Amino acid sequence: MNRPNQPEPQAPARLIEDLRALDRRALFVPPAVDERLLAEARRHLAEGRSAAPPWRVLQPKLALAACLAALGLLAALFVARSPQFAREDLNRDGTVDIRDAFALARILETGAGHDRAWDFNGDGVMDRGDVDTLAAQAVRLPNGKPAKVKEAAGEPKHRNAGLAKDRTPTPEDAS
Repeated sequence: MNRPNQPEPQAPARLIEDLRALDRRALFVPPAVDERLLAEARRHLAEGRSAAPPWRVLQPKLALAACLAALGLLAALFVARSPQFAREDLNRDGTVDIRDAFALARILETGAGHDRAWDFNGDGVMDRGDVDTLAAQAVRLPNGKPAKVKEAAGEPKHRNAGLAKDRTPTPEDAS
């Protein structure tokens, strides 16, 4: 390797002349040797035209199968990682609660858009009935019954009516 500051090395002038003279001389090949080489080359090329080895035939198919398997694996990983939400979980927080009913009420109020999937009562119309259905579903207890409201005189109706403020509701409170 030459350094940028150094000149190219030069071969001796006599060597350069001898090498150029070699190019001018014809190389004699006897006809018998020439014919023998030509016959061997033809035989070798004829063997190469025979059926390709089995791995050569399968190679493109195996490559395609490997690509499809990799694509399927990537698709499976993508689907497995994408969260699945219930149809009723409009705010996509992982739970169906009263906030989802409130979100639906705001959508209906603003006229932001209507999606047939939001017809929760199945009447074919998106209206306040769907909000009520979603709200009722959000406050259902695990046994499937709606929560009973204990009413006291002058107190508003709500789920935890009649409970002490420092106590959390229990399943017995709902029955």
